Amino acid sequence: EASMPPYLGQTVESVTSFLAKTDLSQFKDPFQLETILAYVDSLSPGDGAAKAAIDIALHDLVGKLLGQGSMEEAVDTDRKMIAFGVAASVFIGGALAAVSGLFPQLYNTSDSVRQLAGTLIRITALLMPVMAYSLTAYFTLRSGGQAFITFIFDSCFMWVCAVSLAFCLSRFTA
Repeated sequence: EASMPPYLGQTVESVTSFLAKTDLSQFKDPFQLETILAYVDSLSPGDGAAKAAIDIALHDLVGKLLGQGSMEEAVDTDRKMIAFGVAASVFIGGALAAVSGLFPQLYNTSDSVRQLAGTLIRITALLMPVMAYSLTAYFTLRSGGQAFITFIFDSCFMWVCAVSLAFCLSRFTA
């Protein structure tokens, strides 16, 4: 039997109790993620571990359904998830860029290091929408059961991009 990590403030019994009072039979369409998760969230103010378990299970179910039958619905839901991910990352990236000068001020270091840190934070903020798009597209492929394409993305990206970049940075920068 598994036990809950103490930092969650929940027990197996409290999660089981929450799951017992959760009636998901009223929802006929698992692609209505926002509606279902809003219902689950409205049941109680806490119970984060139990809610996370339902959230993960729903996303697993949607992922399995992406490769079965209702392709138009799956494609529509996938596009919505990608659009939401990119939109959220634009918002979060904008907020991060706006406060990028504040974080380096927290550290006792030279002005040039602070300036470099602020620049790197802004670059990260600008790349957030690109990363959101690539990750949502990647997980769409992964959830659709395209194991070979996922393997190619994983290994080729690592060797072609990350290793090459690391090699160049280690050899050609001071």
